[in-house]
Amino acid sequence: MSAEAGVHVVLGGSGSVGSAVVRLLMERPVALRAVNRSGRIPFLPSRVPVVVAEAVAPDSLRRACQGAAVIYHCIHPSRDYGLLLPITRHIIDAAAGAGALLVMAGNMDSYGPATGPLAEDAPLRPVSAAGRVHQAAAALVAEAHTAGRVRAVIGRAAHCYGPHSRHVWPGVDFEAALLGRPTVVIGDVDAPHSYTYVDDFARGLVALAGREEAWGKVWHIPGAPALPVREFVKLVYAEAATAPRLRVRGRLGLAVRSVVSPEADWLRQMLHQFDRPFVVDGSRFVVAFGAQPTPHREGIRRTMEWHRRRQNEARAVALRAR
Repeated sequence: MSAEAGVHVVLGGSGSVGSAVVRLLMERPVALRAVNRSGRIPFLPSRVPVVVAEAVAPDSLRRACQGAAVIYHCIHPSRDYGLLLPITRHIIDAAAGAGALLVMAGNMDSYGPATGPLAEDAPLRPVSAAGRVHQAAAALVAEAHTAGRVRAVIGRAAHCYGPHSRHVWPGVDFEAALLGRPTVVIGDVDAPHSYTYVDDFARGLVALAGREEAWGKVWHIPGAPALPVREFVKLVYAEAATAPRLRVRGRLGLAVRSVVSPEADWLRQMLHQFDRPFVVDGSRFVVAFGAQPTPHREGIRRTMEWHRRRQNEARAVALRAR
């Protein structure tokens, strides 16, 4: 049974991953509905409805998902990640009420420190608070599928970059590169690291929705081949036409900053993804679906174009306000 017909609802439609899913679905002959907290997504044409919903409010979410054939769960609270569990429960309820397929956009935080390429059967031993929350949320989705409450599938990707995202972990800052400022990273900058261009992630999630035999499983959606953080940073600055400026924050400095900075504390807990090789194995997806991930040079070019447009628009607004 295909889930391609019917309304495709994208939750978190203005975020980096959600907006990539929305842009992709706009090119396909499906009914599309984007959902966020404001009810406004500037890049969308008027023909695409944008619905206001609070993911922490189940009634609001249920109304936004009425009539859905597929629901894309692209909501990942960055500051209060503990909200991911109640949000995911509400989304499961909304999907069950609509009889919709639930496609969850996940990440690699559920896994413990890597000893080799991370495949789908890697041990789920998260060592961070955020990782434990992501693992628990994915478990809720898997349990709901097994119990027959919903049909569901989970797609995971490495650290994503692309339009509608200022930076990519571990700290590579596109806006800083455009301004010629340093980008601050952590860990071993010469160890191979997997990155995923966000449009590739979106294509993978939509592909999972369209293939019934994929449902009920976790899939790693592949990106371009891993490369060291130092090399990724060089590509970003080359595209920005500024001189590369890389600062590496050490373990001790990170520990000190983590006392007063929630972001630094998050990085301290996730240091295992950055102080050694971090390579995501997407071979199972490639065998099942085929894949031609966007080369990093091209993905960085498109991302930088978006940041340039954003800066130009901000300058234009400032000029009009004078």
